[in-house]
Amino acid sequence: MKRLAKILVPTDLSEHSRRALLYGCWLAGEEKASLVVLHVANEFSAWEYYSEELTLIERNGKCWPADRVVAEATLDLNRYLEPSLASLKTPARATKRVVLGPIARQIAAIA
Repeated sequence: MKRLAKILVPTDLSEHSRRALLYGCWLAGEEKASLVVLHVANEFSAWEYYSEELTLIERNGKCWPADRVVAEATLDLNRYLEPSLASLKTPARATKRVVLGPIARQIAAIA
């Protein structure tokens, strides 16, 4: 039987997604496969989440501080993933990619 090489686990950082991630971690260990965790932050949720930055932008007419938002979102994702990754049989190696714009093909390329 052919073994899996790569497992894609999409997450919205919810408790249901955490359960899927735990299963993905287990399956990746069993199959000796790489695990790709995908979190897509849409523009609306990013604006709602970072309402302080939105207020600053409205007040000062500045551009959206994307670097800061991405950095903070990355920290949130790391905190979310940490407990699940502890269950892996082999050490995890993380890479970070930020993709903007229409991304269906880019997601397929990563996955």
